[in-house]
Amino acid sequence: MKSRTYIEASDDWSLLAAAACKQSASTSLSSLQRAGYETFESTGFPDTRHEEWKYTNLQEIISSTFDLGKSQIKMKCEEHSRIATRTLLEDNQINIPRICNIKRHPLAALNTAFMDGVFLGIGPNVKKSSPINVEISCETLGKQNQTSYQPRLFIDIGDNSEASIVIDDHIKEDQWSNSVIEVSIGNSAHLELVFQQFGPGLATSMIAIRQESDSTLRSFVCTSEGRLIRNDLEVALSGEGSTCFMRGLFGASGNATSTHHTWVEHLVPRCKSDEIYKGVVSDNAQGSFRGKVTVRPDAQETEASQSNPNLILDDGAEINTKPQLEIQADNVKCAHGSTIGQLDENALFFLRSRGFEESVAKKLLLQGFASSVFEFLSIPELREKLAEKVIAEFGPSV
Repeated sequence: MKSRTYIEASDDWSLLAAAACKQSASTSLSSLQRAGYETFESTGFPDTRHEEWKYTNLQEIISSTFDLGKSQIKMKCEEHSRIATRTLLEDNQINIPRICNIKRHPLAALNTAFMDGVFLGIGPNVKKSSPINVEISCETLGKQNQTSYQPRLFIDIGDNSEASIVIDDHIKEDQWSNSVIEVSIGNSAHLELVFQQFGPGLATSMIAIRQESDSTLRSFVCTSEGRLIRNDLEVALSGEGSTCFMRGLFGASGNATSTHHTWVEHLVPRCKSDEIYKGVVSDNAQGSFRGKVTVRPDAQETEASQSNPNLILDDGAEINTKPQLEIQADNVKCAHGSTIGQLDENALFFLRSRGFEESVAKKLLLQGFASSVFEFLSIPELREKLAEKVIAEFGPSV
């Protein structure tokens, strides 16, 4: 069977997007959906000739035939009078934040055309002690081909509120998840956002966040297992005194590809960003990280740091990394760096000489490598679960 070209695949998905727009033409979101459809129709699927997609080859998505599935987004949280959840296409009164620039992100534009998701709104002055758990999946009953779903989640955190949100997207082997998450964090609000993506399927995702004055973001992204993973995270610090802490851990084994792009944009004075992303690759897998920090001319007294340490466990594995600073202001403190290495042979020898089996010694070193990321999480049981999940993936290699 002949594989489809990028143009053919783009045309097929444009038809599906057009049908979705027509079906929901009477909703308040129809203009946004239309913009998503028109943007994707003009750009299509990006290929590796685009600099931003140099290390993300979508050929497996392009050459596959997908049935369009319905996203299932389930939320578990304590009831509160100022916490509201609504289905996007069933509520015409939703005032959603528009944070993601779909003109820069073709797959986010495709997702926008379907608007298949929910709105989560947390009003002002809400203090939450327990996390809000969000589970994303897809209904596949009756489907003949592989299934794609396009989950969309809008999150609005009110002024002076505090919340912890854990998003879990588990992709089955015959599925492609193309998700978009947009988050607005109000003045003096605090959000811990955890995004975990597991499963052997195909996953492309976009997280766009805007912070207002004196707000704090603690984000954690963890991905592994998938054959193809592409995650973009963009944070706009648009209010003075806002702070973001970003932590990420990605793993890739077998012949998988895992790519993570981040962009922190300092727009106003006296903001701080602190970013650590770590990658672990084994077998013949490929991992890639591209992190950009932009400091605009008005963003004086900015503090920004970025670090990307990586581990390669096998000779056939590959890591590509590109940290970037774009500084347009003169009163700033900025630093970035990246490393690529293997497990410390001296440390491994030390543990072996103390009686540890090689596999146990390697796991201990991996735990130490990942600890600074996992310790960032405030939820103890989640720290333990993710640590076991990621390290277990590398089975034969460790």
